[in-house]
Amino acid sequence: MKSVRKLSMMSNFAIVLIGLALLMVSCSKGAIEISQPTIDKEKVEVGKSASLSVDVKNPGGLKLEYKWKAEKGTIVPSQLSQTIADYTAPNMPGDDTVILEVSSNGRTVFTSQAVKIEVVSGVISTGGQPPITGGPPGITITKVPPRGGGPVEMDEIAGEVSGVNPFDNYRVVIYSQADLFYVQPYDTDPYTLINSDGTWSALIHLGIKYVALLVEESYKPPAQVAALPTGAQILARAIATPK
Repeated sequence: MKSVRKLSMMSNFAIVLIGLALLMVSCSKGAIEISQPTIDKEKVEVGKSASLSVDVKNPGGLKLEYKWKAEKGTIVPSQLSQTIADYTAPNMPGDDTVILEVSSNGRTVFTSQAVKIEVVSGVISTGGQPPITGGPPGITITKVPPRGGGPVEMDEIAGEVSGVNPFDNYRVVIYSQADLFYVQPYDTDPYTLINSDGTWSALIHLGIKYVALLVEESYKPPAQVAALPTGAQILARAIATPK
């Protein structure tokens, strides 16, 4: 009986040693460590952008796959490094959560960051909803085209601007998102004129998301971008996602 109990204890001890050996092998390869994402703004204005970044320790030199996502806003990873991304807040104030998944060899590590979205004078909601604030300047999308893609499919987008005068000194610049954001309707014709009553409309190529910028007349929009442009000449922004 003693020999059986002794054998059992030796067996359990052997299992513990094997477990420790496996743990040491795993540690010798180097565990991946990911920091919580940091954001360059304490609060993000509705419809505006902010920069995100994380610190990643990968002592084992493993091949890593990154996947950024947000519960409400939009995230576009930087072309320079996947540890950096541009976040665009939705057009409603409140709270959002940014999530980063880092995967290697079938294993995934998660990290997240809360984002506070606030209203600042001049920012307007989209999708035909009334302005969040009445302060100038502002823009809204009142007609959202359907979801689509390709160089042939086109439909009308429409909206309104407020808080600027005279309208002749301002333009609307529209982007349709596919793999990138493409200026509409063409890079050779990137401006939409504002009517005397503050309304605007254009025939554009379909995409998965639409962005309308209220800009100064002299603004020169890029033809295509991975992250939405920013700058002093961009007075307001509206974003709409087709249902």
